[in-house]
Amino acid sequence: AATGVPLGGAEQFSILARGAIHNAPTSSITGNVGSASGIDGFQPLTADASNEFFTSSQIDGKLYRGTDNAEPTPTMLANALNDMDTAYTNASSRAHSLPNSQYVDVMAGAIAGVTFVPGVYKWNTFVHLTGDIYVQGGATDVWIFQVQEYVTTSAAANIVFQGDGTGRGTPTSDNLVWVMGKYLVLGATCNMHGTFIVAAYVTFGAASSLAGRIL
Repeated sequence: AATGVPLGGAEQFSILARGAIHNAPTSSITGNVGSASGIDGFQPLTADASNEFFTSSQIDGKLYRGTDNAEPTPTMLANALNDMDTAYTNASSRAHSLPNSQYVDVMAGAIAGVTFVPGVYKWNTFVHLTGDIYVQGGATDVWIFQVQEYVTTSAAANIVFQGDGTGRGTPTSDNLVWVMGKYLVLGATCNMHGTFIVAAYVTFGAASSLAGRIL
């Protein structure tokens, strides 16, 4: 069975980026947000007394901006970003589950109406969610979705968690890890789950949501 992907210091963030984070107000984020370079669109920001972080009415957590906060924030962010890179390598290098027909290039990447049991799945090109997909298992099961290129979704596509009838609970966003070599673009009003480790950029459509994290 697949085992979880350790996130180290990156686990404390809902959004963590080496590059800039741009927000088109108004958003609602639970958890910490951090960038080594710049963050905008969350104004007004209020610095804490030590200038180690900011707060924003759009974030139920702390906002860390490495270029503007005092130590230990820059060092903490650098370590978290290194852990993010390690998690990316860990998740992307896992051997996919067998048989190939079940775990490799499911629906040639254009997926909808599929139920995913625990395991490591691999797409050699892209993934586009054209409708709802279902992640079925228990609270301790692990899913890793390796996408060589990018992930996009149609409007109103959702990831739905389901129990498997064994009484072990339902899947968690911590245990569904997406890792992709390029970018992630979510359509409007999508409801996503999981930890997304993205090599390039991420774009959220209007009124879309994520229960999980973006790294």
